[in-house]
Amino acid sequence: MKLVGGPLLLAAASAVAQSDDPPPIYYPPLPATASSAEGFISPGWVVASKAKGDLNRDGRTDLALALWTERAAKANSFEEQRDAAPYRLVIAFGQADGNYRLVTDNRTLIEPPGFSGAYEDPLDAESLSIARGSLVIYRELLRGHYSYRFRWSDNAFRLIGYEYLGSDGGSCITSTSINYLTKRAKLGAMPISDDREVTVMRAVKRGPLIPLHKIDVDFFADGMGVIGNWPNCPRAD
Repeated sequence: MKLVGGPLLLAAASAVAQSDDPPPIYYPPLPATASSAEGFISPGWVVASKAKGDLNRDGRTDLALALWTERAAKANSFEEQRDAAPYRLVIAFGQADGNYRLVTDNRTLIEPPGFSGAYEDPLDAESLSIARGSLVIYRELLRGHYSYRFRWSDNAFRLIGYEYLGSDGGSCITSTSINYLTKRAKLGAMPISDDREVTVMRAVKRGPLIPLHKIDVDFFADGMGVIGNWPNCPRAD
């Protein structure tokens, strides 16, 4: 399988980078419930991005937070941010009594800028959003962007969509759009110098929707479940 674009190119870099990982950071324990978002923010941590909306279709407002250490948030260099701990993704469901119940505390999905070899920007206020009952995690790259879409199902947040647009590191722009509900993927390639895009449709492997905590290097190295090759980039005139 020919892998192009975004985190697909980063899987090998991630595996190498793991040997140079920064020392483990202490993640303070979180309460099972809190009356507000502030109740899930430990001393020394700050909110990088925040979203509210109904994630489990019960009519109540739920909460998603991407937390980072104050030290990382105030870092003056890319190297300091790259060596920081991953963002802490905290998701809590609204309760009938007005409190929030913790359902997800993920410490691996949202890596710091540059950790996996990509030049991502730090998360900002628009990085997390809740749209049509799904949680969207959006990430800007040096030359492009990618996003995950998760939906609550079978007591877990599961990946239902992935989008990518960016440079392949050479003279080509690649795009990836995967719908894990329909098991279809649209893949594209276009020279940077013009707009002659080649697109192909591919099937996605059948099977259960993947839970959030299993989105890792192996997932990308395996082509994210897409069956078949990515298209070759047309030659520039």
